[in-house]
Amino acid sequence: MPVYKEGEYAPDMKLYDLGSLSDWGRHTIGSKQNVVTVDRPTMLSELIMGDAKISQALKNLPPNGKLKLYWSACASQVSGNSASL
Repeated sequence: MPVYKEGEYAPDMKLYDLGSLSDWGRHTIGSKQNVVTVDRPTMLSELIMGDAKISQALKNLPPNGKLKLYWSACASQVSGNSASL
């Protein structure tokens, strides 16, 4: 698993929605205050620059504060009625 440290460049990956698990993802993880999901192909840089939750977190920072962003992407594997993310 690659780890990019503060100040290092990370690749500008394209993120995709969860396909058939989109509704589940929005309600299970996307409803959390600190989780952002996408519903269309989105470059990571676009998400950071334009997402409402991230914009609000930036506005709530104290003067000279830094926002720590942790991101992950996963591949879905669906089998029958169960899903593993």
